[in-house]
Amino acid sequence: MPQALAARDTRGFIKLIKERGGHRLVGARVLAPEGGEHIMQAAMAIRRGIGVSEIAAMCHPYLTQAEGIKLCAQMFHRDVTKLSCCSP
Repeated sequence: MPQALAARDTRGFIKLIKERGGHRLVGARVLAPEGGEHIMQAAMAIRRGIGVSEIAAMCHPYLTQAEGIKLCAQMFHRDVTKLSCCSP
């Protein structure tokens, strides 16, 4: 995640769980020092039935913690290491 790389603190992970055979987000796990910045976005998506494709297409400010959810959602369809200039 570019923001974590810039801050030199890459501890943690984000895991999104989508419904089998569909795109609707049904679960999320965030284990990171700034995890609270991520989990609310995932909780709202679950409550509203928003799919991972919609999350991946949403505007997320670059170089913020919130961008992590978008990058994780994009991983269902793309190799995110090829999307960001800051990925290892």
